[in-house]
Amino acid sequence: GPMYIGEFEKDMDLVEEIINRDYSNCFTEEHAKAQERPPSRPILSPDRSLGSVINLLAPDDDLYTDEHNDYVKDIPNHIRAIVFAIKRLSKPEWKGDWKSHFTVDEVNGAPGHELKVDGRALVGSYLRVGLDKNTGNWRTYKLRQDFISADKVQMED
Repeated sequence: GPMYIGEFEKDMDLVEEIINRDYSNCFTEEHAKAQERPPSRPILSPDRSLGSVINLLAPDDDLYTDEHNDYVKDIPNHIRAIVFAIKRLSKPEWKGDWKSHFTVDEVNGAPGHELKVDGRALVGSYLRVGLDKNTGNWRTYKLRQDFISADKVQMED
């Protein structure tokens, strides 16, 4: 389904804050010494993978400081999903100007809520896993931005 954004300007300012944040002190002292790469690599750096960004923005009491864990716990899920989408779709030729590529349409004179990149609507992938025992509603989970489904080819019976 489409990726929705609450208040475009406010949400994108928060996304920009997350992308530009200095993560150099995110690891506990023990894990900082064991790291092969510096944690301060910018989120949109080609040297940082989407998986690395997903790990960076997920709390881990063993790996990260309490301050970093508190920070990432306070990031709303829809904002985190937008950061992941921007990481997935950003291109080196944008030279850090990712913000101008993400927009929403104007609806009835006000900003809309469907996020677009270069005029193309962003679509998130969701997985339905059974029904909730108590409510009977589908249990739905958003898949990672780097998830690409595979086709199964059966060779024999």
